[in-house]
Amino acid sequence: MDCINTFVIKKKKRSPKLSFKKLAEETVYVSQICNKIAIKILTADKLQW
Repeated sequence: MDCINTFVIKKKKRSPKLSFKKLAEETVYVSQICNKIAIKILTADKLQW
């Protein structure tokens, strides 16, 4: 979840006038990437065990 929170905070600082709808759309896209990264990390951990 840190991945998404960091993105939202940075995005708001860079473009404070960004509409909520646009931010939500981008957050959904970023969360998919974050989930893929998280799954890779978890899978890598399992393989090491």
